[in-house]
Amino acid sequence: MKFKDLMLDLATGDASSNDPYIAEAAGQVNVATAYFEAAVQINELAEDNDLQVVQEVAAAGLPTDETGSAALGCTAVKKQLDGFFKVVRETADKVKKQAEKDMKVLLTIGKKYGVSAPAASGNFATDFAEPLSKAVFQKAENGKKISLPDLRFLKTRYADDIVKGYVKGLCSIVFAYGFDITEVFKDAVVSKEINQVFLKKGECKSLMCVAEALSDGAKFMKFGDVAKDKHYTDTIKPGDVKDLATNLYIIIAISSAVTDALKGQDKNASANIAALVKDCNENDKKIAKPVKKIGENVKEWTSTVQETTNVITKAFTDSIYSLSEALK
Repeated sequence: MKFKDLMLDLATGDASSNDPYIAEAAGQVNVATAYFEAAVQINELAEDNDLQVVQEVAAAGLPTDETGSAALGCTAVKKQLDGFFKVVRETADKVKKQAEKDMKVLLTIGKKYGVSAPAASGNFATDFAEPLSKAVFQKAENGKKISLPDLRFLKTRYADDIVKGYVKGLCSIVFAYGFDITEVFKDAVVSKEINQVFLKKGECKSLMCVAEALSDGAKFMKFGDVAKDKHYTDTIKPGDVKDLATNLYIIIAISSAVTDALKGQDKNASANIAALVKDCNENDKKIAKPVKKIGENVKEWTSTVQETTNVITKAFTDSIYSLSEALK
């Protein structure tokens, strides 16, 4: 793709090829959530043996007793988790593709200023991000700042928060499904910027472990909406360019690790979860706590992953585009 076309792509924010798959997977989560909510309601009302409720439930083809509704709750949660897995896989791939486009623009800017892309065995932060920042600001106002026409550059402190939360969130979520992407921390840049104290070791051996890992992941990842007048700036300093490039590198590294680990693994992830749905026994009359924790929250966790994906793809692309325009 030519640089001119790449810049046009960043400016227009074309839809991602992953979006239909993300929407389909999120839809699966929503449908399964509706079944889970029905199971909970049936389970709570079944013991009262309300004739009207029993008739309505039977007409809908759902179990009318406590044991059957508890089993339905477990089945619904498994379907939720299957859909959520696909959301995570597709959103990581979406972020990876967009971040790689952003990186191409940065590398092109670097070439313009005589800064070469680092070798595969090099350190991106010291071999590219730092030299790029110095080269760019040699022609800036007093070598201290670059002024932009509007608020389109993400403030460094928020960029750091978003990226750290994204990395921690993905590590926790894939851990819940039985996958390990901690190999990414062997990268000198990633290991320096991201504190690894949060990492969980071993594997999940219960549904409660899955629930807690997914909950932690969503909390790490949740950032909220990005407001132009709060999170963006119209003035760039040398450290901002270095941090932007470094954060973009980490985004690509973690997204690539997730994409590589989860691609083609739908059946294995589903099997891993199925093996842990042992909280649901044939004679259970109540829906177990971990089943409820997952069932009541997966829909929100799905929204969090989607929202954070959109924040990353927009905020970092805005920043790269704005920087490139300012350096024309």
